[in-house]
Amino acid sequence: MRPVKDILVHLFIMTFPPHIYQIFMLTRFYKREKNETDF
Repeated sequence: MRPVKDILVHLFIMTFPPHIYQIFMLTRFYKREKNETDF
């Protein structure tokens, strides 16, 4: 149940070098952790 925008962003990120993709995943994981702590 992913939004279409999330899939497009995923495909867009995959076109970049791997290190940028890793940074994207790390920032996403950090945001998720931060949201859980805020909750």
